[in-house]
Amino acid sequence: SRRLSPGYCDWKIDQQKMVFRAMKDDSAGVRLTEECLMLPQKSISGIIGIGQC
Repeated sequence: SRRLSPGYCDWKIDQQKMVFRAMKDDSAGVRLTEECLMLPQKSISGIIGIGQC
């Protein structure tokens, strides 16, 4: 599937918190602000589907 990210289409940006909770560690070095913005700038999060529909 195509990548989906909080803030695209109807997925609200505050769901970024859910994506970050799902990541078990911070090894990528990306953090989330209170406003749900990622630092460093130009960071991208998202989900993809794998398998048959």
